[in-house]
Amino acid sequence: MLNQYSLCIAGSLLLSSLSVHALGWDKMEGVGKVEQKGVVVAAAEWVKDKDDKFDVSMKITNEFSKTILLFAGDMKCARGTDAAGNIDVHSDRRAVDLRTGESRTVVMTCRGLQKGSKGDFNITMKVFENPTGDSNTPGKVLAEKIIWKQGQKEGKVL
Repeated sequence: MLNQYSLCIAGSLLLSSLSVHALGWDKMEGVGKVEQKGVVVAAAEWVKDKDDKFDVSMKITNEFSKTILLFAGDMKCARGTDAAGNIDVHSDRRAVDLRTGESRTVVMTCRGLQKGSKGDFNITMKVFENPTGDSNTPGKVLAEKIIWKQGQKEGKVL
């Protein structure tokens, strides 16, 4: 038999569940991956659609023989045909630096999309060598344009 407290908790859970889905902020896991052999692998752990923007948790792995750099300012994002997005990395640093063999998960938000944009999510990244190993100075470009892409209907909705 349910008491008044149990009913309140059940009602709250139901309302919070409905409000998240009403906003369309579904979180998907098991999503896309892009690789530039011998340089870098970028694989999304999850994507969260937020209508005029999206969040993505990207695991980036350095497969190069030296430190690599990716700069937030060089990253662009899109949703379907709307390619107006810019990346905001959830970090105090504007660069992602990875030593040889190192992996790091970076949460990013794609901002600046039109409200109601539909279609595949994508992020374009540029990868530099860091010849000095100082985690700041870019050297030669190792990958000019790698594009991570996630189909709107791919992955498992959480």
